[in-house]
Amino acid sequence: MDLRRSIKTACVSAMLVSGVECSFAQAEKPLRVAVDETLDYPLTIFDQKHRLTGGLLKEFSDQLARQLGTGVTHMPLSRRRAEASLLNNESDILCYFSPRWAENSKALVWSIPNLVQIERAVVRSDNRVPEDFPADLKNKRVALQLGYHYALIQHLFDKALSTRIDQTDVPSMFKLLELGGADVFILSEGQIEGFFKNHPEKRALFKLSKTAFSTVYTQCAIAARSHVNVEQINKAILHMQQSGELERLSRHYGLSLH
Repeated sequence: MDLRRSIKTACVSAMLVSGVECSFAQAEKPLRVAVDETLDYPLTIFDQKHRLTGGLLKEFSDQLARQLGTGVTHMPLSRRRAEASLLNNESDILCYFSPRWAENSKALVWSIPNLVQIERAVVRSDNRVPEDFPADLKNKRVALQLGYHYALIQHLFDKALSTRIDQTDVPSMFKLLELGGADVFILSEGQIEGFFKNHPEKRALFKLSKTAFSTVYTQCAIAARSHVNVEQINKAILHMQQSGELERLSRHYGLSLH
């Protein structure tokens, strides 16, 4: 009885501090957060036992759980397995996701947009930075991630106006550009910052476009049978946005909001 009373007290306290509604039933069930294990710093930090110990997504989901007045369980899974866990009600939520990336988007419930994924063009520091897309990528050797579609510049490759060079991993893209095997590559800010985190001595060798090549306002996918509902999640996200917490987290990890 004492444990149940203390949980309820914590729930009420969270509601008074944050203004987010919280129920006794919620406090008894942790927020089960599916995490895409293929992501790296600054979005995720895993320890040697593959447990999520830090990163933007952990701080974001931990803050969501606090706003809801509940505990949190992080579940590292492959992207496809993470989506399946929502459909099977094995997890409650998957953030830094988008209906356009999902295989079964209509079977999931979607939150309001929150974290932003921005792709930028990267060149060697001695070259001109492209800022006008797609015009500035014409007649360029463009390194891209294998298996990804880039609708904005696909016509350049179809008409042989530019050359696409597929790469399988981020370090290979930086190495190819450094050695002069490509003129430019496109990557998300998260992937770029992750590389510079591991290789800080390389930062001065490259320049990034100020103009975003692409911008996706990601959302949280919520399991249709979850014990939390989209209204509660949206209220928690709005609180983080209005309080400046979302901006603080993004900037702390070197990411932009636009």
